[in-house]
Amino acid sequence: MERCPSGLRCTPGTRVWIIVHRGFESRSLRIIFMKKLCKILSLIVLGVSYTLNLDSVAYKKAITSDKSVLIPNYDILPSNFEIEYLDKRRKFFIDFQLSYLENNNDFRVNFSPILNLKNLKFKINLDYAFTSDSSNYQNINDPLSVLESIEYLNYKILDGKLNLFLGEIKNFTTGHGYLVNNYNNRLTYPIKRNIGFLASLSNTNKSVKYDLFISNLRDFSENAGLVSNKLSFLFSNDFPLNFGFSHVTDLNQFSKYRELELDYKRRVDAFQFDFTFPVIKNAFENLYLIGELVGIDYPEKRFYIRVDDSQFTNDKKSRNGIWGIAFPGIIYENKNLVFKIAANYNSAIYAPYYFNSTYDFENIRFRNYNIQENETLYSDEADLLSNYSNSDSTIFIPKDMYGMINQHENTYPTYGFSTKVNLKINKDNNVRIEYSYFQNISEIDDSFYNTFTFYCSTFNKILFFPTKFDIYISKNFFKISESYKYDENLTYGLSFNALIYKSVSFIGDLRHTFYDMNYDGKIDLVPYVNIGLNYNY
Repeated sequence: MERCPSGLRCTPGTRVWIIVHRGFESRSLRIIFMKKLCKILSLIVLGVSYTLNLDSVAYKKAITSDKSVLIPNYDILPSNFEIEYLDKRRKFFIDFQLSYLENNNDFRVNFSPILNLKNLKFKINLDYAFTSDSSNYQNINDPLSVLESIEYLNYKILDGKLNLFLGEIKNFTTGHGYLVNNYNNRLTYPIKRNIGFLASLSNTNKSVKYDLFISNLRDFSENAGLVSNKLSFLFSNDFPLNFGFSHVTDLNQFSKYRELELDYKRRVDAFQFDFTFPVIKNAFENLYLIGELVGIDYPEKRFYIRVDDSQFTNDKKSRNGIWGIAFPGIIYENKNLVFKIAANYNSAIYAPYYFNSTYDFENIRFRNYNIQENETLYSDEADLLSNYSNSDSTIFIPKDMYGMINQHENTYPTYGFSTKVNLKINKDNNVRIEYSYFQNISEIDDSFYNTFTFYCSTFNKILFFPTKFDIYISKNFFKISESYKYDENLTYGLSFNALIYKSVSFIGDLRHTFYDMNYDGKIDLVPYVNIGLNYNY
């Protein structure tokens, strides 16, 4: 046997024919083929690059350093967050940021060390602003201001039974939110930094739980600030009724005016009771029956007028407190949807969600108001308002008394509904809408009031750059005629983060809030525009 040219054995004397294919031997043909192939590949790459609905994780793995992605992801409670990054072996990160504050013409440099351990998450923003007006930006100037630079510090001990959180408070809610709903302590940044505190303690099977909330440690050190204590119980495993009781207090609503050295001090106490009972609970969906009862105790007797069809039969009323109830209600949830709806009934002059997202602006308002001219026929109202007037024509008016001077108050009981929809489209895109409707129970005054919140978070590719967008708007307890009116109960804005090259991002934060900055009795639009570059290491 002999070897053939092919390498196989063959019989001696057998003829082997070799056919030579010379089509690709020609240089010109190879060039033509490669050009066509490049064009096809270019069209495919171009089409894919303009696809908006792409998988963000796959995209990051393709173009991003696996050591550079760090995105805090907060749930309803700020203490329930996790840091997501591709290289999970990394425990320490650094953010370096250069930004420009457009509204103040200031330049800011920020250095943020970030620590991510199993039971400890920590980030501090060590920034400095080169500003011409120090009153518009709060640089680090005392030991407490260093503490106020902490964005988050989450520490879990005792196998997760005790959870401690220190930092910015976002969307804090107690119970089902009929008293404290989406409270936020960071809307005054950068003019004022606030650092809050949360503690949660539970037993082994989570049947008993205690929650402590402090809105502002600086205020709390001066016997002020918003404080909440809540105790929750699970009745039994056989009858899984969960109920909770909260005491919420604002120790001094006038604390934000400490630089004016006012003699006023006002404490407001509120109480809340809620329950939750699972009707359906399995791996695919849950259905709960819910309810909540809230009440607020006034430090003084509150007077109000029900205007009838005749000015001579106006019914003067007074209250020592207010209350509201959300019942019956349900919560339905599955993998992609959370839906909540409840019927509501409220006493006169109670505005639900008293401690809301804009409470720090609404708790005390400064207004031009002449008490003697406007309250000539109402001596009790005049005496009450005079307690908070510093001149003949101006007044510092608490939130629950604001209806006495703006004539937009629910002087009759109200009924209605409150609803919330949280839709998770995919891992990186979700929408949350909250709306409430409250109708006066009266044949004379058929006014109704609304509360509206919209939040959208999305991740898409824009001009070749993967970009995360957050958009929000919130307006609390308003009439339709006041929809476009600028007031302390309104805030809106957006933020974005576009990855432009590996660990370098183009960032922006635009926010509008409304309050009286210079104490002239007029509401100011207070913009915050921050644009810059961020580097993750």
